[in-house]
Amino acid sequence: LSVMRQKPRTRSLDEVVRPRLRRLLAHVPEDAPVVEFEKPHEVREVRGLHGPSHLLEVDHRVRRRCRLAEVELPRRDHQETGYVVARPGDWIFIDWHRFDLEGPLCAEQILLHQVYLAMDQLSSLMGESGDYVSRAKCLKERILRDFWDEEKGGFIDSFTSGKRQVTRHANIYAVLYDFADSEKQQQILENVLLNDKIPQITTPYFKLFELMALGQLGQMEQLQDYIDSYWGGMIENGATSAWEEYIPSRSGIEHYQMYGDKYGCSLCHAWGSGPILLLGKYCAGVKPTAIGTETFEVAPHPGWYQHFDAVVPVGEGTVSVRYADGHVTVETDVPGGTLRFDGQEVQIPVGKRVTI
Repeated sequence: LSVMRQKPRTRSLDEVVRPRLRRLLAHVPEDAPVVEFEKPHEVREVRGLHGPSHLLEVDHRVRRRCRLAEVELPRRDHQETGYVVARPGDWIFIDWHRFDLEGPLCAEQILLHQVYLAMDQLSSLMGESGDYVSRAKCLKERILRDFWDEEKGGFIDSFTSGKRQVTRHANIYAVLYDFADSEKQQQILENVLLNDKIPQITTPYFKLFELMALGQLGQMEQLQDYIDSYWGGMIENGATSAWEEYIPSRSGIEHYQMYGDKYGCSLCHAWGSGPILLLGKYCAGVKPTAIGTETFEVAPHPGWYQHFDAVVPVGEGTVSVRYADGHVTVETDVPGGTLRFDGQEVQIPVGKRVTI
């Protein structure tokens, strides 16, 4: 605690991210035929949080990856369906889970839809044009036609195998990306996310996305319960950092097994740090509302927490949020903030506390 009380030297985003990004890109071949569906979306998120200037150094790489995708994606198209499918030797990784991998995988197609939308925004940012929106529209129509199961109230993994297997992952993406309309999202909530008969996610990595979907659907207390039981369960089993996989039904050294190895599970896994984002974004309710966080909102959802204190990064500064006795107090060192709580809305002046 004494160490934590010492105020560390503040390091800017540029100091931390840019050197690492340069080192990473130095190892990427100029013509690497890589199709990583989540990456364009992640780049778009960086733009949303930190502004266009942070893309300048990687602008040419973004352009190159977009052009490579133009060449590479058709090679993976299934001629009959138009979906992206695995070629011999490809490895489709969504999560460590047993999916029905016969034919096109629904989760991958929803990611591809999101990639088209992200590429459209990135192309506009770079002053280029493309038909990404029309591609996304056609793809969405096909996905809804082939993968949505009205009887099961969710998206199935594969429509070619005949198994009609429902897993959580594609349905989580459908909620997170607003791919499904509000009616379908409610069906997904009831029939998939809150349905114990659907196999549970076993990795903290993807459990984050599941809880983000619950937060997006307003299920704050359910989200808090999961943090308590899932990450709290690791702590009760002796964890001092987040594990790569956690299956509550296991006991003792069984928790350490993974990949067919008795001690194959990483016990210090950065991908397991989801509660940090969950508590800042959904509980404290701090979210950007404009590119580069020029404006942001603080809309806390305490759930069953009776009090909490949070400090959340916003652009080049921070915002502190305190909830106690039914009131929220906010203070920030960056402009553009709006506090929304209990049906009220007030602007947050820099350096002054605001309480509702």
